[in-house]
Amino acid sequence: MPRAMAAVESMTPDTGRALGDRFTTADVVFGGALAFFSDFNMMDPSPKVTAYVARIKERRAYQASPRASERRGDLQPSADAGRAEGRDAFGDSAPAGPDPATKRQTLESDALLQCRTRASACTR
Repeated sequence: MPRAMAAVESMTPDTGRALGDRFTTADVVFGGALAFFSDFNMMDPSPKVTAYVARIKERRAYQASPRASERRGDLQPSADAGRAEGRDAFGDSAPAGPDPATKRQTLESDALLQCRTRASACTR
């Protein structure tokens, strides 16, 4: 275990995120694993790992996650709620796009159109 913890320690960033200043999927995988192992006492995290996990847990998306809500004993708005404030599912700035209902209607219309244009019979 000491060898594995030495590898974790060397890969954990002192500041920022796993691959620099921007949050990436590397933080989801690496930070998520470290948070899981720390939360369930499967490792004894160093101060550096503890600080990195704390930075991951500060994100709006983490705070809105069901696991975090269950631990706190409350329910937070879903990640979709942040879209009204111009944020994506990760809590970062997001370009405005169609709301989920409009998107669903568009997909259903496209599927029906494809169905009608094919020779096979489609039922809805």
